[in-house]
Amino acid sequence: MGLLALIPTKDLVYGAAIICLITLGLYERHHLIAEGQQHELAALKLSSDRLQKQTAAETANLQAKATMAEQAYDKEHALIANQPPLSVRLCNSPHSGSVVPKAGPAKPGDAAPSAAAGNVQPLPSGDSSGPDIGPLLSLLAQRADEVSATLREFQSR
Repeated sequence: MGLLALIPTKDLVYGAAIICLITLGLYERHHLIAEGQQHELAALKLSSDRLQKQTAAETANLQAKATMAEQAYDKEHALIANQPPLSVRLCNSPHSGSVVPKAGPAKPGDAAPSAAAGNVQPLPSGDSSGPDIGPLLSLLAQRADEVSATLREFQSR
């Protein structure tokens, strides 16, 4: 106590006021930082909710478009599959004009004609108007559908 008696009362009051102001300043600083963090979190949550709603709406829209495209494809495929067999005849008339010129003599350096592929199917013999290639065209269309489906499967991965 004797040491405190040497300090005038006015200085004790000013010291206590300074300590109170510093304490109040530190409290306000921490309070403002916490309040700012709460506002920032609320803004981030609002933005996140808005983005999630927008993403869900776009996903639903794209899913609806994909479903409509699948249904249209299935309908068209069923329509084509239910058609009667196609009859297409090649013209074998010796009087028909050919647009393709006849092959000339072989020139040095030309490649020799390659052998036919092993998976080429022979044409069935038809009447005098030419062979019916309708079944072969149908088979070609079926194989093209299979290749297209396989490619779509790879693209979706």
